[in-house]
Amino acid sequence: MPIKNFKVKYKERAVIQRAYERAIQKFGLVDTFSMKDSVRISAESRMTLNGIYIGVNALFYLRFHDTFASEGFSTKNGVNPLPITKTVFQDPKVQNAIAKITEEYIQWRLDNFEIFKNAFDLKDPDIFVGFNLFGDGGKWNKDIPFRKITV
Repeated sequence: MPIKNFKVKYKERAVIQRAYERAIQKFGLVDTFSMKDSVRISAESRMTLNGIYIGVNALFYLRFHDTFASEGFSTKNGVNPLPITKTVFQDPKVQNAIAKITEEYIQWRLDNFEIFKNAFDLKDPDIFVGFNLFGDGGKWNKDIPFRKITV
């Protein structure tokens, strides 16, 4: 029997995507709107007992402008990253979407894995964010591994 993966519904992914777009606009990173327009949230989430995984797909230069993606490091050319991802996950709409995703994940887990029938509920999940960056032909295309975000 193949392993099933939890899929985040479009409605919740769209809430997170729009929050990224608002944050990018708020910080003025919209000279051509390409970075803002490139952001997409992955449908599949990894399975875990204590967290939700959110995959962000975006143009490669998000990694230079976001403190979470760049781990806070400025570039040698003076690009200082901004708290884009942190701003996104502090948004009340995103927090409501995460609560809905968590509720759906718990139900999915109970429906698909008999062993979890007596497991505890995931009340305050850890949120892990990872990036799939693309767009320059290969030099900067990179997956940035999932890391826990604290809000």
